Amino acid sequence: MIEGLLSWFRMHPFLWNLVFSVFASFATFKLIPHVAEMMHTAGLGGFDLHKPKTVNKKKVPEALGLVPAIGFLAATILTEFAFPQLLSSYHPAILATCFMALLGFVDDVLNLRWKHKIALSALATLPLLAAYNGPTCVVLPASLRSVPLVRPLLDALHIAPEDPSLADPGRLLVEMGVLYLAYMGTVAIFCTNAINIYAGVNGLECGQSVVIACAIILHNAVEICRAMQNTYGTVSVGLALTVMKEDPLALNHVFSLTLMTPFLLCSLALLYYNWYPSRVFVGDTYPYFAGMAFACVGILGHFSKTMMLFFTPQALNFLLSVPQLFANYLPKFLLRLLPESLRECPRHRLPRYDAEHDRLVATPNGTLVNVVLKITGPLHERALCTVLLALQALWCAFAFLIRYPLARAIYHE
Repeated sequence: MIEGLLSWFRMHPFLWNLVFSVFASFATFKLIPHVAEMMHTAGLGGFDLHKPKTVNKKKVPEALGLVPAIGFLAATILTEFAFPQLLSSYHPAILATCFMALLGFVDDVLNLRWKHKIALSALATLPLLAAYNGPTCVVLPASLRSVPLVRPLLDALHIAPEDPSLADPGRLLVEMGVLYLAYMGTVAIFCTNAINIYAGVNGLECGQSVVIACAIILHNAVEICRAMQNTYGTVSVGLALTVMKEDPLALNHVFSLTLMTPFLLCSLALLYYNWYPSRVFVGDTYPYFAGMAFACVGILGHFSKTMMLFFTPQALNFLLSVPQLFANYLPKFLLRLLPESLRECPRHRLPRYDAEHDRLVATPNGTLVNVVLKITGPLHERALCTVLLALQALWCAFAFLIRYPLARAIYHE
């Protein structure tokens, strides 16, 4: 009976992944109010600093990112039964995501220092790096050989593909070895912390994750369709199961798709409560969990460079934040070179709230939120979040232009 049930599961794996995802999202939606009450009773909460004093008297429950994290993990574990060929990818992804969700919750309770967060984030990436069995080379355009200073290095590192039929005069394969693993570890650490520091507005952490998840799902769908078109000359839902058995690239994107579906639906349930005016805060739990989920699909799905394209706004926010984040560790002679407003790093590098006009005003703190406010002028919190998410969506759309038409032109595809 069990074998028959498993066989039926495996005949309709995408359907079951969607069913598990919808159920996890519904459970997340229903559980958040109850868990919020428990968090409030336990004293896990904070004041919403961008609200009038009449509203800001009561603490908002925090660390509610724990609920979608549990829903996501439950849906992913159940999906394993439908995709047994992906167990070697699911297991490290579940382990790493669970570790980061736990770290985020511990941070919400104990307020860890940044050096501890970075160290623990690095530790959580080890299951991903241990499970990675893909290439450790990068593909570069052959036109780079025409650059005199770069050509000797490329000639030294260039490798020929194992299959001579895959040789392409427009491409160079450059072996990176252990440096590639270090790069992937850095990607995971960046993803888990980049969302966490691009925050401070109701709905921003969860909203940006929803936009990135949609972009990744679209990318996965495009790549699976391309694999079907290349293999069978046509595209249909029925061929998706067949093509993933014959094309490792398609299988990688199926893995990513089955992780991002529950992630997206559970995040939407949280966003409903976290949107302005927030009834719950996501805490540090959600950004860490979300960042590691993205790192898992990017690394184990073998499209980390494309995923980093989607993270460009987060990378820009990080670069703007670097002077303040590392101000306490800079030598005094370097610290004197910074503007006085960037020599200290407050706990909350937020815009200033103008209670008279119910608007957020830019401060000198180095964040993308403040840069946008300097360009647009004071904005209502909900309008500011909408602008930031629209910028994220526009960039993701532009990233597809870079990933496909521009890449074809560079690599002469």
